[in-house]
Amino acid sequence: MQLLQRDPDPLFDTFPGLETERLSLRRLSVADAPALFDMLSHPDIARFTARKPLKSVADAIALLRGVGLQFATRRSIRWGVVRQGENEILATVGLHDWDRYHRHIAIGFDVHRSEWGQGIGSEVVKAVCAYAFDHLSVHRVEAHVMKGNQASRKLLEGVGFEHEGVLQKRMYKDGLQHDVLSYSMVSHRKDLTH
Repeated sequence: MQLLQRDPDPLFDTFPGLETERLSLRRLSVADAPALFDMLSHPDIARFTARKPLKSVADAIALLRGVGLQFATRRSIRWGVVRQGENEILATVGLHDWDRYHRHIAIGFDVHRSEWGQGIGSEVVKAVCAYAFDHLSVHRVEAHVMKGNQASRKLLEGVGFEHEGVLQKRMYKDGLQHDVLSYSMVSHRKDLTH
């Protein structure tokens, strides 16, 4: 019997830790539940996402277990963002919906309200996009932003994403359908293969 050989997977075979000038992007664990709850329980953070504000640390634990399962089943990855030398989560950023054949992937992020305006979101989005282009051979990174989320629009446009259009009534939240704005960043490298 011959075993099939699988190509190495740079995203899911080993969790990729990343670093920026100020920040470390690491694997989330259940120990991060209190900090994640503190971040995602704030109504301003959940306002433009599909989820409601977390109501308890138990909700954060359930979310973290879901994040772990998504990684284990090779569906998505989410990093916890901390200042270098510290351990308290101040943001998360993730990649999902990786289409290997068409070479695109989607990005999403949350930044603790106390860190808004510090450039944390821009720094991690740039780092994760660079990782996707350099290590995953994607040609395009996509982002979807609920209409009205001016802060995320400004962040994405500031790091080089381009607004492509409106996906009408794409998101259901709080009993209503909401428009979602579509953004992308495209690699201009000529040496991407596949």
